[in-house]
Amino acid sequence: MDKGLGFIRTIKLDWLDAAAAYAATAADARDLRARLEPIVAADHSGPHAVRKTLDVLLAIWYKSRRRAPDLYDQALTMAQTTLTPADRLWLHYGLTALTYPFFRSCAAIIGQQARTEESITRRQVVARLTAEWGALGSLPRSAQRVMASLQDWGVLQPTDRRDAYAPVYRALTTESVALEAWLLACVLRAEPERAVPFADLVRLPLLFPFRFAVTAGQLRRLPGFDIQRQGVDLDMVAHVAP
Repeated sequence: MDKGLGFIRTIKLDWLDAAAAYAATAADARDLRARLEPIVAADHSGPHAVRKTLDVLLAIWYKSRRRAPDLYDQALTMAQTTLTPADRLWLHYGLTALTYPFFRSCAAIIGQQARTEESITRRQVVARLTAEWGALGSLPRSAQRVMASLQDWGVLQPTDRRDAYAPVYRALTTESVALEAWLLACVLRAEPERAVPFADLVRLPLLFPFRFAVTAGQLRRLPGFDIQRQGVDLDMVAHVAP
């Protein structure tokens, strides 16, 4: 169970950008790791920390292809044509959510709190994660790693209260409908057993940093989305692998 948490290192946005750039041309996982190692090692003093950090980076920007080859290939393509750091964050966030259930749980808890409160503490997050995952020994540290990463990514901001953070709630936008649809596909594929009402999908707590402009009609015209109308105006959305 402890190993199932997975997200065990703070992951910096610059490292994710490098991983996305190198993943397109790396021959294999070993080649990608070799390219990323000097970048990560510049910020770490010990080989153990470097190795663990590289494990997480490769899980996101290489091994995620096993879970969803189509979404991974789309991410690689968009990473090469997406020029703004804000848009690239959508890609990093989507692959991380697809790869790590613990990350999804942690981000969802933050997003739920952000709907009603201006800040959240790590203690609150850990308490709710413990209720969901159980009293795992590595859980508090893993939660700290996720929150530190989200802070580096700019979607959690420090406050003047010790150990309290302000979520950046529904502030990130993009002009790319394809990018919005891709991120929604990632969260749907992560839990493929359920369909979600469209109105709820674009406001999932997990997706708290992002504001969506895509419509159900636009998703209906895109491959992979299964949208069923129920009643007068309820669109249920699922995503299926090709």
